[in-house]
This record gives sequence, structure tokens and C-alpha cells, in this order.
Amino acid sequence: IENPLHREKLIDITPNFKYQRICQLMTKMDDALGLFLKRAQGEGEDPLETSYALFNLLRGASKHTLLSAVREANKLGTFKVAYIQNLLKPSGSKHHPSIHRITGS
Repeated sequence: IENPLHREKLIDITPNFKYQRICQLMTKMDDALGLFLKRAQGEGEDPLETSYALFNLLRGASKHTLLSAVREANKLGTFKVAYIQNLLKPSGSKHHPSIHRITGS
């Protein structure tokens, strides 16, 4: 059993612990993510950077949406984070949080 307080001390001691932990979490989150990270590493991508970039995508997309994009990338044999970023945030789209504007009289 791992004590979370020990993990916090490791973050202070090991500069890459945060990124290693994120990589571990992302790899074990789903088999599709684990496969994507393994194949991306096989193509020369840094697994820590790749997993951190995917982790950051969870800020703007749900876990289900991210996993769907990762499965699509796996199916096509594309193991670049940029492909997943483009699926989730196409460059031509603009974020409009509200379509209708409410104005007071």
C-alpha cells in the first residue's frame, strides 16, 4: 500500500516524479492509451511528454472523448499527439461558450 504523503515527498525529491506518475496513470487508464503511448515511444516520442500532453487534453475534453480520439489514432496507425489534438480541437473551429447573448433592457 502506498501512502500519498510519501508520494508528495517524492515530488520534492525527484524532479520528474510528477511526469512519471502522470505517465503511469495515463498508461493504466485504458488499454488504448497504453498502446498509443507504447507505439508513440517506438516512433521516437518521449513517453513522459506524450502522456503529459494527453493528460492536459483532459482539461478540455472528457475522458470518454479522449479515449475515442486515441482509439481512432490507434486504428489509423497515427501515434502523434498533434493528431489527437486536431481531432479534439480542430484549428478552424472557434470556441463559443454561449451562442445566445442575453441583454437587459
